[in-house]
Amino acid sequence: MAGPALLGRGAIVRPGQHPPSWVGDAPRFVVDARVVADPGTIVDRLHRLWVARQPYVVELAVDPRELQAPTSSTAPVHSHDPRFLFGLDRLAYLVWANTVDCRGDEPTWWHTVKATRALPSLTAGGHADVTLPDGRPAWIDGGPREPLDLGTVVLHRDDTERGRMALPTNRPLAPTRGLAPDQAAAVTAPGGAVRVAAPAGSGKTRVLSARIEEVLGVRGVPADSVLVLAYNTKAAAELRERCPVPGARVATVHAHALGLLRRHLGDVEVLGDRDVRRILSGLVEVPRRANVDPMQAWIDALERVRIAMVAPEEVEKDHDEVEGLAEVFLAYRDQLARRNAVDFPEMVHRAIELLLTDPAVRAAEQDRVGQVLVDEFQDLTPAYLLYIRLLASPQLQCFGVGDDDQVIYGHAGATPSYLLHFDTLFPGATDHPLTVNYRCPAPVVEGAVQLLGNNKVRLDKVIRPRDGAPDEPITVHRLDRHAEARTVGDTVQGWFDDDVDPTDIAVLGRVRVALLGTQAELSTRGIACRSPIGEWLLARTGVRAALAYLRLASDDHLSGEDLAEVLHRPLRPIPGSMKDPLRRRAWTVESLGRFVDGLDGGGPRRALQDFVRDIEVLRRRALRQPTAEVLRYITDVVGLGDVAESLDHHAVAGGGAAGASHIDDLQALIQVADHCTEAARFPQFLTDVVAQPDPDGPAVTLSTIHSVKGLEWPKVVVVGAAEGISPHRLATGSAELEEERRVFHVAITRASQQLVVVAPTTGTSRFVAEMEGKPALVGRSAAPRPSAGAVTTRKARTPVRKAGRAASSTPRYRASVGLEVKAPGGLAGAIESVTEEGALIRTARGSLLRLKYGSEVRVDGTLGTLVSP
Repeated sequence: MAGPALLGRGAIVRPGQHPPSWVGDAPRFVVDARVVADPGTIVDRLHRLWVARQPYVVELAVDPRELQAPTSSTAPVHSHDPRFLFGLDRLAYLVWANTVDCRGDEPTWWHTVKATRALPSLTAGGHADVTLPDGRPAWIDGGPREPLDLGTVVLHRDDTERGRMALPTNRPLAPTRGLAPDQAAAVTAPGGAVRVAAPAGSGKTRVLSARIEEVLGVRGVPADSVLVLAYNTKAAAELRERCPVPGARVATVHAHALGLLRRHLGDVEVLGDRDVRRILSGLVEVPRRANVDPMQAWIDALERVRIAMVAPEEVEKDHDEVEGLAEVFLAYRDQLARRNAVDFPEMVHRAIELLLTDPAVRAAEQDRVGQVLVDEFQDLTPAYLLYIRLLASPQLQCFGVGDDDQVIYGHAGATPSYLLHFDTLFPGATDHPLTVNYRCPAPVVEGAVQLLGNNKVRLDKVIRPRDGAPDEPITVHRLDRHAEARTVGDTVQGWFDDDVDPTDIAVLGRVRVALLGTQAELSTRGIACRSPIGEWLLARTGVRAALAYLRLASDDHLSGEDLAEVLHRPLRPIPGSMKDPLRRRAWTVESLGRFVDGLDGGGPRRALQDFVRDIEVLRRRALRQPTAEVLRYITDVVGLGDVAESLDHHAVAGGGAAGASHIDDLQALIQVADHCTEAARFPQFLTDVVAQPDPDGPAVTLSTIHSVKGLEWPKVVVVGAAEGISPHRLATGSAELEEERRVFHVAITRASQQLVVVAPTTGTSRFVAEMEGKPALVGRSAAPRPSAGAVTTRKARTPVRKAGRAASSTPRYRASVGLEVKAPGGLAGAIESVTEEGALIRTARGSLLRLKYGSEVRVDGTLGTLVSP
């Protein structure tokens, strides 16, 4: 019954019973009512022994049927720790998995009993556990599934209990596979859980596809008990294509979850964005607010609850617009359940809920997942991790491949800690790191190592270039911002002149709009490119308003639609009802002025008169200044930057710096304006640039960094290496800064031959210096926007009072550079420049806020009035 020592079998005994001699001094665990009530006290220790094939003794002091009691949890999914598992399920498995029952007069290896029942062609006994139909002896293994060199056939209990004989070939990997030593070690790692830390360019996909072949083709594991989870549909298709073994189950997490739901709930409907908004519109009253899509805030909040597993009450604290989220969350999910429907986040959330609440469903799905292989493990969100562990339990045999240095989806809940603490998630896991970057030139690998060395939360690892890697140095251009796009164009043109294929070139940016200048430059040169920037840009709030202002500044007649568009951008004390009369006709400046002067007196009329004066000043500037200067004035003085600041504030509350900010949009317009200096022509110029269809033939790739993980090009240009873009101004705190550093690392490691980094002379990203191994000298974390108007150097901050006014009256503060003020609404910062109309305040997030003289401000906590110097 004990079998060869390599099998690692333990024993089950009665209370007080001596264990059999063949277990030696194996550790003894008492399973009594206390342990059944709280299995967490011993299950991890048992699991590590089981994985290591070290015998243990279980003193079973309860009725075995107590271990089979159904377990479930009806608590909300988001209330569970992502590391949650049913301890009793694990305990029941580990008590019986690889132990001989010695409680009776004769020891019993129950796996033999079950095997001969399920497979009548097997005969119990002989020279091993069973005898095969052809007369060969065979052992039935109860440990983690792995090749065992016993000189005898080894069947696995997972197969025999299901009535099948899966015979491993035990053949070595084919030498023609060409795996490097570190890759081969990972592919052939023994059973149990395996962590493969795979740096950029180390052959992650190759290792994962080879592991699939190893498990299915070499070890003979039935394909229907192995699940491979890929990061996205493209990665799943690539794994299927690379794996020569037929029948491999490869899916994304969402696709697998949807399949699970349809197996148990029937024909589940999948809803699109329009359906989601229709349901929500019946549950919430969404106020019309300038500059904000309030319904999107609800959609984002519902996703955060389900994918990041944050309690609705906590999400509500971060979202000003989703008051009552907890009640809406329940009502929304009730609507989905009534329709037997799911939206994208609900696929995983509902599947987890089913696994938690229905023991039969959980057992059925776990039977389908004897082993799970996970691609891009570092990108797992809390919900994904919980889902995978519930499926993989109780064996927890997970082959996880990932790179903690490429965790760039923190806004969705991804964190390096899952890969760092893999052994606590999958006890007894072995570590098989990959150490060679086969993709990048040696200087890029060295630069990446120096860059990442500034992060504190990461695995301690070795990363080196391959032998014979190119020695092409990294080219860093530090330029005036006006020259950045032209330099990118010159670089790409130079590669074209050297006969580099367009498909071998990529230009990467932290945010999409950072690529706008490059897109315009390449378009001007007639260089075909595929860009993520399309006509959607024209619908962005800040862009839409900026273009409306430009038309108002340069067209002979003022469009009523344009006037309505910018009336409350920035916010002005003007009733929203004024938009309709403005829309009804086209205006001249004179007719608009007469219309406003004819209104009843009061605050709204004065605000409208200020609005008309803004347009008049803007029109005068447009006559004598280039487009970029006019846009700066619109942003910094008219106050469109305030609108962007407000929108970006909501973006931070809603999940951080994952996408472009509205300030990014305005800066991109200013940069691309160098290609069209006439304000009157700029709106059409921009429309022509972004409306170009993707070319049919070969083209240069323009892409955001977040979209290129796993991809590579011989020639790569990284643009926007500036403070405020990389790291992004919306990234706050040390964790976000480390993620921004990882984003930059992903960008530079896409280059297989040559890397060019383009940065501004002023405000160069700290990551450039870190990549070069130099100390990063950083002032403000956000790149400054060009200011408009004259700058004064006065630094006085003495409150000024009119003669004869009592000392207790409200103080007046002279606007001066450096004066720290807090504006109405709570935004605070230092005065950066002073104009004829007011002062420009640099806020903590790097945007400029316009304050007119006469505005109330606080200085050192004291309320006063801002006055001209």
